[in-house]
Amino acid sequence: NITEPEESAWYLNEDNSGEQWKINSDVSYGGNQSLWIDNYSIDNEFEFEIWSKPFDLSDIPSGDDVHISLKYAYAQIDDYNEDRMRLYVSDDCGETWTLRKQWTISSGLVSSSDTELPFLPADNNDWNAEIVDIPETDYSSSVSFKFWFRSDNGNNIFIDNINIYAGDVGINEPAQNNFVLYPNPTSGIIFIDHFDKSIYPKDFTLLDVSGRILDIKIKDKLGKFCFDTNGLSKGVYFLKIDTHVETFVVE
Repeated sequence: NITEPEESAWYLNEDNSGEQWKINSDVSYGGNQSLWIDNYSIDNEFEFEIWSKPFDLSDIPSGDDVHISLKYAYAQIDDYNEDRMRLYVSDDCGETWTLRKQWTISSGLVSSSDTELPFLPADNNDWNAEIVDIPETDYSSSVSFKFWFRSDNGNNIFIDNINIYAGDVGINEPAQNNFVLYPNPTSGIIFIDHFDKSIYPKDFTLLDVSGRILDIKIKDKLGKFCFDTNGLSKGVYFLKIDTHVETFVVE
């Protein structure tokens, strides 16, 4: 299990541009708000940081994987912008930070077409999705996550649906299968995430190993699909999502 901070909060720095990471209540992937930087209004190069209160990962068993997933949206003004975003992890309360992921113009940062207007994602097709693996060397009782963004006179950046979870999910699996179930194995609520922006799941069918169809009630919580496995016996199950099938285990 991952122990969350007593109060969910993020810390941030305010650069001398006067801008910083802020809450945007008008734009989100599936809820009612997101993090963003009004990068369009910035005329010079600045760096912005926002980092979490520490999480306790010390009781994660050896061999179990921890991941951080997120949705983000960004567009260039033109081909000359070199904005970039990074994810850092600290296992010593922010004394030192280790780079775990970088997004650049040439490596996945762009999620929508160039625009000379202030970028606002029009719908979920303007967002990218990512899962970043957190190595066991980062597991401690005080693990913090930091998003760093460097402005290079580009356009606005948005982040939403930041989740930290433990489960047997690899970084390449979403790209291959489009869907991921987590946590897996589970003994309670299980979430369904989809990573192909052109796919929006409509039909869900739950089956046991014999192929028998079971009752299932899918809930949509702020754009995330989930269902409760309480009431299911321990064992292996199959969730058919439209024409795709995912396997999960109830412990």
